[in-house]
Amino acid sequence: MEITFDDVATSAQGMSSLYIELRNDNNKGEIWLRNLSFEGFDTPLELPKLEGKWSTKTSGFDFQLMECDKAGTRVYCKFLVTKEDSDGFLRLSYDQVAAQDDTGSSVNAANLLIGNKSSYNLNYYLIQGVQTPLELTFENIPSSATMLTNLTMVFSSDQRKDQIVLQQLPLN
Repeated sequence: MEITFDDVATSAQGMSSLYIELRNDNNKGEIWLRNLSFEGFDTPLELPKLEGKWSTKTSGFDFQLMECDKAGTRVYCKFLVTKEDSDGFLRLSYDQVAAQDDTGSSVNAANLLIGNKSSYNLNYYLIQGVQTPLELTFENIPSSATMLTNLTMVFSSDQRKDQIVLQQLPLN
């Protein structure tokens, strides 16, 4: 059997996870492969751990804030999120992610992007130990704003609901 994947980043060195489900009328089988290097099976895939400007660990997740950038009236906050204790889902909804700026404006997220999925509501399966990009987009932030005074992100996982709160985030 040969499996081909399209649109793989040219910088990719391997796959953090590959799940294959095999079925026929009476049987079902599953294959999970992890940390597959494109160099071959003899070379383990080394997954780098990047550190953010701010971090917190809660409910089995590690959130690393990499940056908050402003372009006109849009703000993009980029995180790396890792599921630490086991594989599992991260659920986010735009109306549960909010930012307040230093001009007094308050907005909910206009878009959420995690891994390669973008939507107002996300249900994304994370692989244990793999840092996955998460980007929050906020629109209609006044051009005079220089900082997010408060960013709140309510999320849920397989069994819990939790939140993170960041304060005094300068906008690049």
